[in-house]
Amino acid sequence: MSIFDSHFFILSIFVSNYYSISFVAKAPIAINTWNLTKNTNTMVSFSEQLFWLFTLSIPIACITWTITHEEIFSEPREYCIRKSKECKSILKRKFFYLFTCEYCFSHYIALFFIIITKYHLLLADWRGIIIAFFGLVWIANVYMSVFGFLRVGMKRTKMDADIEQIKLQEKINDCNELLKKNALIL
Repeated sequence: MSIFDSHFFILSIFVSNYYSISFVAKAPIAINTWNLTKNTNTMVSFSEQLFWLFTLSIPIACITWTITHEEIFSEPREYCIRKSKECKSILKRKFFYLFTCEYCFSHYIALFFIIITKYHLLLADWRGIIIAFFGLVWIANVYMSVFGFLRVGMKRTKMDADIEQIKLQEKINDCNELLKKNALIL
C-alpha cells in the first residue's frame, strides 16, 4: 500500500530539537483523483485518437504561434533573440533560442499537453506517448504553416489595397491641382 492509496496522511511539524507536533489530517489526497495506477492497456478507437490528435494540435499551435510571433510577446522575444546571440555558453544560447523558434517551442508545448492529457497514439504504453508527441508537433507545425501562409496572403492583399489607395489619392490630388490651375486661368 502506497501513500497514494491511502485517504489519510500524517503531517509532522518539527518545531525545535525538543518538540514536535504531529496530527492526523482526515482529508482525501488530491493526487488520488489522477488515478496514477490506472491500467493504460485499454485503448480508445483509432478515430477518437485522430480526433484528439487534430484537436490537441490546435492549442499547441496557438500558444506556440502567439509566443514566437505575436506583438504581445515582442519584448520578451527580442530579449531572447539578443541573449541567444550574445551569451557565451552554448546552453544559454540554445535555451533562449527555443523561445524564438516556433518549431523548437512547439515540442515543449506538446510535451506539456501530453503530460496534462495523458494522450497516447496507436499504442497504450510509452511508445504511444512518443508517437503522440511527434504527431502533435507535426500537426501543430502544419497548422502554423497554413496560418502563416494565410496571414502573408492577407497582408499582401491589404498592402495591395493600400498601394491602390495611395495611387488613387495621388490621382485625386493631381486632379485637384489641375482644377485649381484651370480656375486660376479663368
